[in-house]
Amino acid sequence: MFCRRWCQLVLVARNAQALQSLADDLHEKYKVASHVLTADLGRPETLKRIFNQLQSSGITIDVLVNNAGFGARGPFVALPLKRQLEMVQVNITALTQSHRIVFLPGMIAPPKKWWGA
Repeated sequence: MFCRRWCQLVLVARNAQALQSLADDLHEKYKVASHVLTADLGRPETLKRIFNQLQSSGITIDVLVNNAGFGARGPFVALPLKRQLEMVQVNITALTQSHRIVFLPGMIAPPKKWWGA
């Protein structure tokens, strides 16, 4: 777990209250700093906002752990198109864009310092 290696975390999710609770728990247990960003990856404009927030805060992502995604159950024809498109946005488009545009530059840059070194 990254918390045990003295990393700072950037936590992103839709539920601000649950996210802040997680950040508080991680700080209490591991003394790790967490940056909380409330965002809905189902909205196409979200990644640009995340990128701008990180850049304005001077935060570079070294390692990305992606846990976003969801599935819809039922016959394809019966599922609402809007929900299907949100699923494609979160599971494919946001994942690809986040890796390539938002996080990759920091991930391929030479490390400044290894954890706990």
